[in-house]
Amino acid sequence: MPAKRLLESPLAGAIPAAIIALLVSGLLVAIAGVSPISAYKAIWEGGLGSSSALGATAVATLPLLFAALAFAVTFRAGLYNIGIEGQLYMGALASTVVGLYLHAPRGVVLPAAVIAGMLAGMAWGILPALLKVWRGVNEIVSSLFLSYIAIYIVGWLVSGPLEAPGLGVAQSEVIPEAARFPEIIAGSKLTWAILVALVAVILVWLLFRTPFGVDLRVLGGSRRVADYVGIDVSRTTIVAFAISGALGGLAGSVELLGNQYSLSPEFSPGWGYTGIAVAVLGAGAAWGIASAALFFGLIGAAAVELQFTEQLSPDFAVVVQAVALIVVLLGLKLQGQLLLRRSSRQAMEAEAGADQAAAAGGATVA
Repeated sequence: MPAKRLLESPLAGAIPAAIIALLVSGLLVAIAGVSPISAYKAIWEGGLGSSSALGATAVATLPLLFAALAFAVTFRAGLYNIGIEGQLYMGALASTVVGLYLHAPRGVVLPAAVIAGMLAGMAWGILPALLKVWRGVNEIVSSLFLSYIAIYIVGWLVSGPLEAPGLGVAQSEVIPEAARFPEIIAGSKLTWAILVALVAVILVWLLFRTPFGVDLRVLGGSRRVADYVGIDVSRTTIVAFAISGALGGLAGSVELLGNQYSLSPEFSPGWGYTGIAVAVLGAGAAWGIASAALFFGLIGAAAVELQFTEQLSPDFAVVVQAVALIVVLLGLKLQGQLLLRRSSRQAMEAEAGADQAAAAGGATVA
């Protein structure tokens, strides 16, 4: 790969960050009195070593992947959808309602539940965009507050109208088998939801290469330039948040229909917020995000194995993920400095070439 493409690649920082994070984690487990070789073996066995391990990795990866893609869409336009957690909850809520009350074959109820989740997330995601466009409300504040509202709405519903009778806890009824993603390998959590994830990554990758994707990048670079070239900033903002919200709703829908099967106030451990870190680690690019989400999911699944085999705290996963994020942030800064230095050098060379051409032209005239 040419040096220019290597520097600009979304994986230029993510891959070294993952390697460095794993090396640092080996040092940390050694300090804790555990053999790094045993720890790495446990990471392999817990994340990839069996069908159940693959299922655990997929379960840990998918919500992070969708949440990160959701953030990346608005971030490319210089906008910040911090409310993905709320959109995730609303998507899970809509999928729960459809899954419980639409009595139909899987070929009908499953797609309907997924679409309902995306539409609910989209509706919740559009709200901060409308507030920004119509009233100038900061999208960071409004989307974050809307997240809390969504979580409280879900908490109220599963403690009242949607509460499963006889359980004594705030939780909805379990959705029927027809509303669930079927397993690829029986007895594992590896479901056909991974196809939905693959399609989402491809569509976001294609989106960034459409004229609308170019509009997002221009708007993210400069609002003034976007206005100058005729981009409808208000429309672009609303559409970006709509797509982002749909992906956030899809995160909740896939988790509900492919893993948890019932809704509770503690449905998400914060995937909407962790997804922001995944998007940063993946440099905001679709395939970079897919790689970063897989890394986070692998470490998260492996942490469970390490807890049982090596008696390491599950916080080990958080430490590794944090180290990777710090490394990639430092790498992005270095990458930016290198690109800036190269651009400055090229500008100076171009200026020198222009001066030489002007001098040669003057000599010819003389």
